Amino acid sequence: MPDIEKLKESLVAAYGIIRQQTEQICDLQSLLFSLIDALDPKYSRLPLGVAYLRAQEAKLDDLVRSKRDSLALVDEAIRRLRGI
Repeated sequence: MPDIEKLKESLVAAYGIIRQQTEQICDLQSLLFSLIDALDPKYSRLPLGVAYLRAQEAKLDDLVRSKRDSLALVDEAIRRLRGI
């Protein structure tokens, strides 16, 4: 049984790392998607910084929802492991 407990602890630690990485990937995705959208011709008359902020504002709800959903999946896996 101690081997199973060690395995479970290792899995929980691994999922903790996966959660951190997921959060970082979602943050990077938010930055990159907004930058790509800021290059859209509809923002061509604006300075890039202003265009970036407007593009980010337009996508904010979707990006927040995506991050929340992604982290919820990892959190659920961690809860299931702890419940075993």
